[in-house]
Amino acid sequence: MRFTVFIFLVMSAVNLAGGLAHPGKGQLIQPETANKFKMKFVGEIKEFSYIKMTIESTEDSKTYKSPIIPLKGNYYEAISSQVFKIIGTYNNETLIWKLDCFDKNNLLTSVFVGKANHEGVVEGKWTYKKTSHNFYLKPDK
Repeated sequence: MRFTVFIFLVMSAVNLAGGLAHPGKGQLIQPETANKFKMKFVGEIKEFSYIKMTIESTEDSKTYKSPIIPLKGNYYEAISSQVFKIIGTYNNETLIWKLDCFDKNNLLTSVFVGKANHEGVVEGKWTYKKTSHNFYLKPDK
């Protein structure tokens, strides 16, 4: 029991001293690279469609050290066979993702807002027009 408490305290100290929670699978990354990443996800907009998503930090994320990381990317929606452009943010302190999605005419079509858990799975609400559905995104290898 004491050994478990000791390991927990050491891991907490390491996290506070230099590592930040990475958006994928709870890995720790160093502060100088915390704002730069590229990730792939697979998931589902529940009761609507399966999706695949690719997200990466933008060039803007390298110029300042902020918990809010600007993102860009796209997602493929199986039900419509369409690809949508994504512009959004990730807060590496609160683990909250906000992703605005645009069609081929650059019109806002939908919004994903979710939070990552300790395994890197993002869960939240997807809003399209006046409807919303729960969604999940699992990191894809």
